[in-house]
Amino acid sequence: MRARPRTIQITEQSPDLEPIRVAIYTAGIMEATHVPRERLAEFFKMQQACKPSVYILFGKRNEDKAYIGQTGNQAGHRLQHHGWNRSDWHHALVLTSRVMDAFNAAHARYLENYCMEQANAAGRYPRGNQKNGDAGHVGQAMEWDCQVFFDEVRELAKALGFPVFHAIKEDGVVRGHASGRQALEFGRQNSEEESDMVPLAVKSEQQSA
Repeated sequence: MRARPRTIQITEQSPDLEPIRVAIYTAGIMEATHVPRERLAEFFKMQQACKPSVYILFGKRNEDKAYIGQTGNQAGHRLQHHGWNRSDWHHALVLTSRVMDAFNAAHARYLENYCMEQANAAGRYPRGNQKNGDAGHVGQAMEWDCQVFFDEVRELAKALGFPVFHAIKEDGVVRGHASGRQALEFGRQNSEEESDMVPLAVKSEQQSA
């Protein structure tokens, strides 16, 4: 079939240098929320904090390490727990669904494990996890759904400046992730490899329908 353009929209929750940012495909299901650690209190008030999620914790911009986890309950509670018990992360990427009831605890468990596998295959960040995830027992239909969800969050994460599921390229792309305004520019520059028309905070790419 003919390739169709898709649009990623990035919304900043405030005009600060390091705001909370939410990336979505305008016609997609999943959303990715970048939460700087100092913005946790603001994140707890957002609807994304009340959803099941897969989340990824990153260190400082010059520290290439990613911890991947999941929660079948409220993402905000899990990040609050890590805020108290882990001092080695500075950025969180929270992956949730925009569609009510489309993403539950079983999806989160499977997607966590799949994200770990894909992050390992990309080899961009050493994993901060001591163990692999448990995908649980899901039917084939749910497995297919989760792979569709992953296809979305893989690109949403990259657009926010966290290319954790993209392998390091031989042409010298910098290892690690960007931060704040640099992340927007990082996502824009990477998008230009896939599309000729790229507004600052909106990415279009060609994908097969």
